[in-house]
Amino acid sequence: MAATGASAAESGLAFVYVSPNVGLASGGHAALRADDAVYHLQNADAGLLLLVREGWSSFHLVYAELENRPLEVAHVDVAPEVTERVQRAFARSYVEQELELGAPRRAARRRRMARGVRRRAEPPPLRGAGLVAPGHAGDPDACVCAPRSRRARA
Repeated sequence: MAATGASAAESGLAFVYVSPNVGLASGGHAALRADDAVYHLQNADAGLLLLVREGWSSFHLVYAELENRPLEVAHVDVAPEVTERVQRAFARSYVEQELELGAPRRAARRRRMARGVRRRAEPPPLRGAGLVAPGHAGDPDACVCAPRSRRARA
C-alpha cells in the first residue's frame, strides 16, 4: 500500500520500500519501521555501510515529499512485544555503531589533552564555562540571583 499521511499515525512493524528515482536514487531503497523509528542502511565514506535511525516523519519528508519517491509500506502483523524487541535490537546496533565510529575521535581528543598536560599548556576552552565565570559578574546572562527573603522586601 502506498504511504500516506494517515499511515504515519499507525504503529507496529513494517517494511518500507522507496521506489527508485534518477541520479543517486536509481536503485531504490528499503527500510524497517518499528512504531515511529525507521532504520535503514546508507553508503558512507570509505566504503562503509551505516545503519541510520530517524523518525518516520523525517524519513517520509525526505523520501516521499522532497525526493518525490513513492513509498510502499508492508505492515507485519505481530504483537507489540515483537515490535519492541525488534526496535530494541536495532537501537542497540545503532548505538554500538555510533560508539565505535566516535572512538577514534575521542581517543585523538584524549591524546591532545595528555600532550597539553605534559607541556603544561593552557587548558582548552570549555564551552559554556564563561556563563559562570567570576570575572564576568556584571554580565546579566551570568547573574545567578538568589530569591529575596521576606525580611529583605519589608
